[in-house]
Amino acid sequence: MDFALALLSGALLALSFPKFGHPAFGWIALAPLLVALAHRPQSVRRSFTLGLLAGCVYFAGTLYWFVVTLTLYGGLSTPIATFAAAMGLAYLALYPAVFAVIQARLVKAFGRSALLLAPAAWVATEMARTRRSTGPGAGGWSVPSWRPSSSGPASGGRCGSAATR
Repeated sequence: MDFALALLSGALLALSFPKFGHPAFGWIALAPLLVALAHRPQSVRRSFTLGLLAGCVYFAGTLYWFVVTLTLYGGLSTPIATFAAAMGLAYLALYPAVFAVIQARLVKAFGRSALLLAPAAWVATEMARTRRSTGPGAGGWSVPSWRPSSSGPASGGRCGSAATR
């Protein structure tokens, strides 16, 4: 039952992306995994495995294009591209696995009320994934620091005309 819930969570996470599903799935996607982690005490190994399984399904569903891209634009043969994509997917799946371990430990320490900490644990692992994958200040987390007033046409930025400088 726990593994089916982890699979369901991974599928719902993948379905929260536009090509296959709807963003509303993102609001409920972690619920099955959280049920699997909280309905009975889980060992570190089992919670890691549940999170890894959910992560593999999630990233396999959202990064389906890796092999084609590595083959077409990277010039890799299909077997090598498949292996490289599988390694990338396995690496990314480690982050939901770490989330599952953290959440299972919190539930073990504080009971089911620790489920209230799940959003913070998820965001922390997502931030770690973003920073680890792209470096500090890169990717989606740097967007809030972008200031249109310092780079747009009105400030004489690269798009500005001589009249606005």
